[in-house]
Amino acid sequence: MTHLSGATGLGVLLPLRELGGRRLAAHPLQTFPDVEGAIRTLPGCRIAVTADDEEGFALGEWLATELGATPFRLRDDLRPLYHAAAVFASNYLVATTAVAERLFAVAGVPDPAEAMRPLQVATLDNVERLGTWGALTGPAARGDVTTIARNLEALAEHAPDTVSAYIAMCRVALDLTVTAGRLSEADRAAVATVLDRWVGVR
Repeated sequence: MTHLSGATGLGVLLPLRELGGRRLAAHPLQTFPDVEGAIRTLPGCRIAVTADDEEGFALGEWLATELGATPFRLRDDLRPLYHAAAVFASNYLVATTAVAERLFAVAGVPDPAEAMRPLQVATLDNVERLGTWGALTGPAARGDVTTIARNLEALAEHAPDTVSAYIAMCRVALDLTVTAGRLSEADRAAVATVLDRWVGVR
């Protein structure tokens, strides 16, 4: 018996195993908002396979290959973590895009979705070419406290509900930049001081 949930482990199929069935969990690392998109993007994606034994893994890997996908083995206890990563990679990318589109519109940018598409495409290309550490640009990567303060002031005036999200993502970007050796701890602390002033402000 197979299920396709990314976050759910094999435990949900335990009653079937007790009846002699073989458990298999297979999750395509892809987004399927509609049937047409699923048919187009399933081939070539990765599929996480979790099973009880080698025969189960072999079956899951064969099924993935038959779909034109590339299988990889995933430990049962790590499926929720794997799925959380997928949420960041896809769902939160869409959510962040929606926020950016709204802010561009408020700022008066014509056709915000079209305007920011080249920026987003280039960003993903840079991640593929340079890795996340090399692709990161912007005020957090520079330790630019002045620009960050101006961003927060503008958000507080025009879209106060986005301040906390900006702060959270800025901290993530700071950590990434410091880990990459591109920003000193002192510069990170200076930015963190600015961010701390805005925590809880709406």
